[in-house]
Amino acid sequence: MSFGGGSGSSSISGSTDVVLSSPTNSQVLGYNTSLAKWQNQTVSGGASFVSVLSYGAVGNSNGTAGNGTDDTAAINAAITANPGKVIQFPAGHTYRIITGQSGDADHSGGIKLNQPGTTLFCYGATFVMDISPYQHYQMVDVTAADCAVLGGRFIGDLVAHTGSAGEWGYGISIGAGAHRFTAENVYAKYCWGDGFFIWEYPSDVSLVNCIADNNRRQGLSIIDALRPRVAGGAYINTGMTKYTGPGAGIDIEPDAGSGRNVRDALISGVTASGNGGAGIMTAGQTGAVITATITACLTAGNGIGHGLPGLWVVGVGNTTELISCVASNNEAGGIIVAADAVGTHVTACHARGNGGADWVNNSTSTVAFPVPGVAKQTGVPVTAAGVHAALVNLGLITG
Repeated sequence: MSFGGGSGSSSISGSTDVVLSSPTNSQVLGYNTSLAKWQNQTVSGGASFVSVLSYGAVGNSNGTAGNGTDDTAAINAAITANPGKVIQFPAGHTYRIITGQSGDADHSGGIKLNQPGTTLFCYGATFVMDISPYQHYQMVDVTAADCAVLGGRFIGDLVAHTGSAGEWGYGISIGAGAHRFTAENVYAKYCWGDGFFIWEYPSDVSLVNCIADNNRRQGLSIIDALRPRVAGGAYINTGMTKYTGPGAGIDIEPDAGSGRNVRDALISGVTASGNGGAGIMTAGQTGAVITATITACLTAGNGIGHGLPGLWVVGVGNTTELISCVASNNEAGGIIVAADAVGTHVTACHARGNGGADWVNNSTSTVAFPVPGVAKQTGVPVTAAGVHAALVNLGLITG
């Protein structure tokens, strides 16, 4: 598919990759949200795509940790020199990333996405982290507003990690100032902590069709945020190579006594499966607030070896609503509401074939559980068609 404009051309080729070639006359390939399609767009001041190769990145790793040229400084130089532009990582390259330039601490290195409005265009590119002993690291550390990471595979150091302490190594860390950040079609694997981590109360962060696979602590943790949105994607296999609790696919859990809160979170159309911990959990803490809606999500085959359920709502200050979710074949329960989770509401959810009880409501509140008028769902088959129908009914997908 080609896009006109100037004497250059922009094209989408292959089944998944988006490729921009030779934009001229201030023409760039951009996504028009109102038309829901990619098209050439005019940008004042010249084309806004900048190749990271122009700043000395090589992308010559063979995918093995420690192999190839360290591209970290070159990538950061491209970001610093081009605020608000699109930094393009040519497809087919594997970029070696080193963290910990400022020691074993938060915000200590890796790719520093710290210029407002900057996008990392990573379709078809892979990023491999160097072997490290660090308790803390961020392969991408997002601290500026209106930034995005589009596509890309981010592979952490879990397999060869040389330390044993800590649990705070992240693929994409989204922190203070990262308002309206978007990650779309990003794959994060083998991180010492989480594939994706949202903290320091950024607002309106969106993760769209992302995959977190076989990270050590969680696929995604949200510990401090306003209106985070997670739409589609899969959070899978947490703890299957190395495990530390909670080990969930997705965990919404502010730290106790920290002043952190998660307000108006929305998790929709997500699959959480094969995790050592719960599939999706919200865990309230003393002095913290959670308000969250989890809708049209599938949790299947979670709690492996650790006796945890598919969907788990626990803790004080926790107001979670579960709508049209499915819990199937989880090790220790389908949908579990703890006694202190008095703000929980459940609507039209199905649970079947789980170890232990499909439904457990230990809450002393007026939670209607199971859903009024619906018998315990052990007789309702969980099928791909049923999940698809639920997503269509909620308007999350079409057809």
